[in-house]
Amino acid sequence: MDIVREIEKQIEDWIQRRPFIKNPLPYSIWYLLTVHEEYIQALATQDISTLPISTHSGKYALKYCLSWIYNASPKKDMFQRPTYINNRRYSEANELFDVGLDYMFVESAYIMYSREWVNAEIMDAHTVKFIRTSAELSYDVLDNIIGRVRDNKSFSNSFPNSSRYVMQSNDLEKIIDSIKPIGDNAITYKIDNDMFYNAVQNLSNILEGIFFFPSNWKFRNISISAFRSVWRVLNTLCEIHSICHLYAYRKVGTLASRSKVLLITREELTDKISAGCDITRQEIIDILTLMQYDTSLKKPDPALQPLIEISKNFLAITPQFIMGCNHERNLIALLARNFKNEYDNTTNILESALIDEIKEELSSTDFYLAYHKSSPCKDLPDIDWAIAAPSSSILIIGELKWVIQPSDTSEIIERAEAEQKGIQQAKKLLGFGRTNPDKLWEQCFPDKKIPQNLSVHACVVMRGFVGTDKNWTPEVPVIELSLLLKKLKEKVNLETIVNWMESRGFLPIQGKDYTKIEHPIKIGDYTIIGEAYELKR
Repeated sequence: MDIVREIEKQIEDWIQRRPFIKNPLPYSIWYLLTVHEEYIQALATQDISTLPISTHSGKYALKYCLSWIYNASPKKDMFQRPTYINNRRYSEANELFDVGLDYMFVESAYIMYSREWVNAEIMDAHTVKFIRTSAELSYDVLDNIIGRVRDNKSFSNSFPNSSRYVMQSNDLEKIIDSIKPIGDNAITYKIDNDMFYNAVQNLSNILEGIFFFPSNWKFRNISISAFRSVWRVLNTLCEIHSICHLYAYRKVGTLASRSKVLLITREELTDKISAGCDITRQEIIDILTLMQYDTSLKKPDPALQPLIEISKNFLAITPQFIMGCNHERNLIALLARNFKNEYDNTTNILESALIDEIKEELSSTDFYLAYHKSSPCKDLPDIDWAIAAPSSSILIIGELKWVIQPSDTSEIIERAEAEQKGIQQAKKLLGFGRTNPDKLWEQCFPDKKIPQNLSVHACVVMRGFVGTDKNWTPEVPVIELSLLLKKLKEKVNLETIVNWMESRGFLPIQGKDYTKIEHPIKIGDYTIIGEAYELKR
């Protein structure tokens, strides 16, 4: 075994020796969720600009920790909320969570190493450094700038001041006044049904801006409208629970760590949702089942399934997981991982929606635009999109791809496969177009005069993914949709657009837009050194 793999094995073995994972499973879950909730709430009192990235890291830390304890902790069904916090267990849970925060970088480095996306340099018997190409790092920076992680829509209603949007000020005051200490380091609070369901309605207006799905979409027997209804109630429940715990110290002088995790029976949760939704009880049960953390699925993830069964009588929920995410994005990601047919059908629907977006965004320009044109000959793909312009001899054909934004390195690898498929499809059309430019033009723009010296170009246009250096070819550049639309709306000529795409003029530049830095991670006796970046302001 080479030293790179030996270091990976030693890190895994060190994690399995952590004392916390030997605790009974229900209590391990409860302590980890409590640590996660306090981690996010502590971040909320600091630099709000770093909150989306830190919250993202926290979700992955919890994902890893849960996988470790489910594999190693003794299984025990009985659970009662502890009457006090065991300082040793809490400290051990915090230690494991800190390891989880670092492990995302370790896993990412080894996945890329396995796929030969990075090179490894052995520094000594306990240290390995992973090196990426500058262009690959620039794609990471671009992805950050566009906003995969920094999707602030998902955070608009997550932290202290957001309560004014969800609740009427007098209702909020009543709830805060109802906060009472209960036992050691915990609180209770009261809210009547009218206040609660008014808050549900207010929240629905906030969530409108982050919808992905068309209103007629269905997953098996679950409609998207029913899913949104359930999510609104669940989100409101978590919002109120979180608000009360944020105010607990100033109101009753306790941090209320012991009650921060929301514990609720499945029956109670179903009743609460049923009272606030005009959907059947069976629909609610089906949706809650879909949202329940399921270790039988491929790569279980609490961000996608945030209802964790802590015992037969309780579901455990960390409110920040519910409040700090884009619920429909996570639903699509869940389909992508575990329900491929439904995911493929969904992406087909959403790729069609991209056409409507392009039409709207470019409606004020004078470009010639063509959509969904049939294949110009046998064995060629259909033409998703084409663009030309008056007084221009350039025709650009575009292969459209809608993918869910990747949230980790394994998903980046999967999206790169979709990217490569799009490139190969576009190359086939490009080859035909360069030998038969007039035929391709007539297929796209039969009512427009064919320009002299027609030059055909191709690209892959993606929503949800910025591309990779690994797949890059100037023959068929890959461009993220929002970047292309922005450039086209500048009303530059198509020659400029082609040069900009083929030269990767859209990529951030090291030294100008960002600085490359080393990012060392120490786990046990071993150190992994990766490459990261700092954006220049």
